[in-house]
Amino acid sequence: MRRVVKLAAVAAVVLGASSFGLAPARSSTVLRFGNRQLTERAEVVVHGRCVEKRAAFTADDRIYTEYRFAVDEVIKGEVGTTIHTFRQWGGVVGDRGMLIAGAASFDIGEEVVVFCDAPDDVHGLAFTIGLAQGKYTVSQDRATGERWVHRDLAGLNILDEVDRATGRQLFPAARTQHHREPRRTLRSLLQEVRGYIR
Repeated sequence: MRRVVKLAAVAAVVLGASSFGLAPARSSTVLRFGNRQLTERAEVVVHGRCVEKRAAFTADDRIYTEYRFAVDEVIKGEVGTTIHTFRQWGGVVGDRGMLIAGAASFDIGEEVVVFCDAPDDVHGLAFTIGLAQGKYTVSQDRATGERWVHRDLAGLNILDEVDRATGRQLFPAARTQHHREPRRTLRSLLQEVRGYIR
């Protein structure tokens, strides 16, 4: 029988790190990131297509998945070749699995715009910024040829920023996400993100 460990990412993501507990969780709580914040926090932002994925164990027996993207455009950061490699916690190896609720995942052949965090110094692993907030999936309208993007935020409980002095939320909290966001054109997203690059 396949054994899957579920880990919960909590709002420490706002500090650039995630905390994990061993209790099963159906959603992860993160702070809301707009596209400006995603861009500013990301080490690398690329538009490309997932061409390979492979799950494996770290030296300390935890599971990660390595994704390789054929890059159409490097929007931010440095990518040495036309292939960008991104490794993140979670995946399935044999009959063992590790799931992070609300984390982005990628299918081979899927076209995406992805906002990647810097890898950690120990394992070389990271997450997309804000978990699934840091992944836009690209699709094409067959009738018009227009290319659109959307995000699937299922599994995320998104909170707006908290005033540290008062402990009050600066904006109303969002409920757990169970659906895709309204789509927008790929062209408009790329134009917006490029505008945040200094």
